[in-house]
Amino acid sequence: MHFEVDLGLWTIELKHRRENEVISEMSDNTESSENTSSSTTAGDTAMHRIFLLPGEYRISKRPEVVETLVGSCVSVCLYNTKTGHAAMNHFLQDQPAGETDCDIGQYGSTATEHIIKALMKSDPVPSHYRAQVFGGAAVIKTSSNEYKVGQKNVDIIRKILTAHHIRIIREEVGGTRGRRVRFDTSTNTVFCRFAGQVGKKYNKG
Repeated sequence: MHFEVDLGLWTIELKHRRENEVISEMSDNTESSENTSSSTTAGDTAMHRIFLLPGEYRISKRPEVVETLVGSCVSVCLYNTKTGHAAMNHFLQDQPAGETDCDIGQYGSTATEHIIKALMKSDPVPSHYRAQVFGGAAVIKTSSNEYKVGQKNVDIIRKILTAHHIRIIREEVGGTRGRRVRFDTSTNTVFCRFAGQVGKKYNKG
């Protein structure tokens, strides 16, 4: 299953975390699902660093770095150009099969709606938002063209963002390789590179 592939990629990448990262508590002015928090230092300024696992999301009201690894999963990075508030998710499938499945972080239809609504509580103007989309790779080779998880994930995101009139300023989707994504919410800068390319430069946008 694609879930196992994405988790496997994440496990590989976690081996390359810095040894001096220290786990710390979440800040009071952010909302998130369960995720891993640490601190990193740029110059003299300490910046919170968050690692999202599949099914998690983060809503930030202060500058921090949010990072994840996606294969067929998709991650959406949202930023408000007026408030500086930001959000990021990492979902596994496009939408739940039934109404009884209420794990909002697992699905693009629920996770993305949730982070959009959370940000819009402080600013409901769609033109103030920018979105960047990553992932949706075909990481499993299959003889069937009917079950394209990655493409379905990308399609649902485009549909939701269009419905909310939120502009997509960047997409790095598709292909056959996972991606490591690093979102600096202080500048709306997202760094992206293919998974496993340790030491390689990120594509910046």
